[in-house]
Amino acid sequence: AAAAAAPPRYLNAAPLFHVGGLSAALAVAAAGGAHAFCPGGRFTASSALSIIAQHRINLLVVVPAMLLDVVAEASDRNILLGSVKMILVGGQALDAKTFQSTREVCPNSAVVQTYACTEACSTISFKTLTDCASGTTAEQEPGGEES
Repeated sequence: AAAAAAPPRYLNAAPLFHVGGLSAALAVAAAGGAHAFCPGGRFTASSALSIIAQHRINLLVVVPAMLLDVVAEASDRNILLGSVKMILVGGQALDAKTFQSTREVCPNSAVVQTYACTEACSTISFKTLTDCASGTTAEQEPGGEES
């Protein structure tokens, strides 16, 4: 039998006034997961790295600028974020350079591009990225058609 997935340990850095942040927080709570917050509610790459290490965070929900800051600081400090298993990225498309840097710093992580719409009361689109540079994803057919 397959081992059960570890409960989510979530760095709660996404704004709770946006449906993407709120829906992620509620999903973690419903799954019996744990939330960790940045000191004073202010996200910095340094505080995020400390929290990820201290609490063995396995889930991040970020915008590309936040991810870029965390990945750059981790690279500068030669830190691998092996505990992170899933990164949900929203707000805008993730560029190829940040995707590649993320794969190097978070080698065990799936990177998922999301789109949340407050008016729809939820995140409405999830796409696992596998090769941001070429624009292909796990769910894309060779001819470019979505499966």
